[in-house]
Amino acid sequence: MARSKGLAQAHDAHGFTALHYGARLGHANVVRRLLDCGADVDAPTRGLGATPLMRALVGRHPAVVALLLDRNAALGSRNADNEDAALLAAASDDLATRTAFFGHPRLRLSDKLDVL
Repeated sequence: MARSKGLAQAHDAHGFTALHYGARLGHANVVRRLLDCGADVDAPTRGLGATPLMRALVGRHPAVVALLLDRNAALGSRNADNEDAALLAAASDDLATRTAFFGHPRLRLSDKLDVL
């Protein structure tokens, strides 16, 4: 397991980890395994500052978006263009991706309000 943890946290010259690539390509099983092995759910890339959640949103992978949110991916991180996950989700042309983000229990405003 120690070897797996080291590999899960390894990054390339641009700061991309296996988790970034798995998230961008929509490989939910790979993302889950990497997180189980200790990958940093909020690791930013060098220069771009993209997190795995941002990569999943841009890649239009709703299952990965939901998985990362389930694993407490940060919502307030901003990339080099000053975009956060909510902005990227809102800008997505994929309804399933927007729904996975804004419909997630961590984000549902209706669940947070005390409605009379």
